[in-house]
Amino acid sequence: MNTGVTSESGNIHGMILASLVGEGEPELVNLHREKIKLKKENVIIFGVRDLDVGERANIDKLNIKYFSYAYIKRVGLNQALEEARAYFIDKITKLHVSIDLDSLDPSIIPGVSVPVEKGFRKDDVRIIVDYLFTNFTISSADIVEYNPHYDNNDKTLNFLLELIEKIKALV
Repeated sequence: MNTGVTSESGNIHGMILASLVGEGEPELVNLHREKIKLKKENVIIFGVRDLDVGERANIDKLNIKYFSYAYIKRVGLNQALEEARAYFIDKITKLHVSIDLDSLDPSIIPGVSVPVEKGFRKDDVRIIVDYLFTNFTISSADIVEYNPHYDNNDKTLNFLLELIEKIKALV
């Protein structure tokens, strides 16, 4: 949810979601067509652990729904997933799922460019994927942030391939 103004790193890959909801640089916001691509009330950020100060301010300003990793650990994964489902009732008919590999613990999944300590375990992500594909009509999905330069013995690659196979089986 960063913009060019809020980003501490300047990494464009951290600006995509903001641009989809109409925030940030006009070149990104108006890419392909001059139109907001995603309603902000149809967004949930699930499992966030590390936000830039400006990014957090942007999320709060736009009233984007999010579940911090700390909150998910406190209430339990199943409870948080149920809350997310309840939030989307009467809002959406289809869901896009974006799995960010750097949401996982880098001690388990090292092949990411921006590792943050702690995070989801592999079983957590399996549960999340099963839950979403069971409880929603999924229109599209992506898996992002794989960086083979930081992978160790293909740990991240193997999990990535497992997730792809899991999603294919659920579709």
